[in-house]
Amino acid sequence: MTAGLIGVGLAGVAVNLLLTFAVLRRLREHDQRLARLEARGGSHLDVLVGRKPEPFQIVATDGRQLGHDTNDALLIGFFSVGCAACHDQAGPFRQALEEGRFGGHEALVVVDGPRGGDPDLVNGLSDLGVVIEGDQAQTVAEAYGVVGFPAFVSVVGGQVTSAAPVVAMLRTQRV
Repeated sequence: MTAGLIGVGLAGVAVNLLLTFAVLRRLREHDQRLARLEARGGSHLDVLVGRKPEPFQIVATDGRQLGHDTNDALLIGFFSVGCAACHDQAGPFRQALEEGRFGGHEALVVVDGPRGGDPDLVNGLSDLGVVIEGDQAQTVAEAYGVVGFPAFVSVVGGQVTSAAPVVAMLRTQRV
């Protein structure tokens, strides 16, 4: 009986050691990935700061014409149809604008995906500023170099001054 208990205990220790080694190997892999990401300058949004968008001309859902050459201060929220994180960030985006954290910035809401594909998201943000959906949204996202959603970009004088995947991380700047 004692030998059986010792055997079960040793088997438990062996399984625990195998799991520990597996976790350590996984941590090393993630550490290497993080080091590669840091070496290339952080997230894809970090490289947008200081950049001017590629040329574009679009028509917003309200019929307003917009282009890359605007000198207006913009706070752009990039969202995507069916994106849970985008829905989570819609409230903080609205709150930041309503509190005036980006005083002087006009809001631009860009919803990537088919036009009318996420009416809850669009209706919840449409009163904040200009809304762009469908192919037009993809044009704006490509012009600014946004490849992941949600993304938030502050633009002053046609140049990106701050970019972040979460509104709370976006540098507050008044115009």
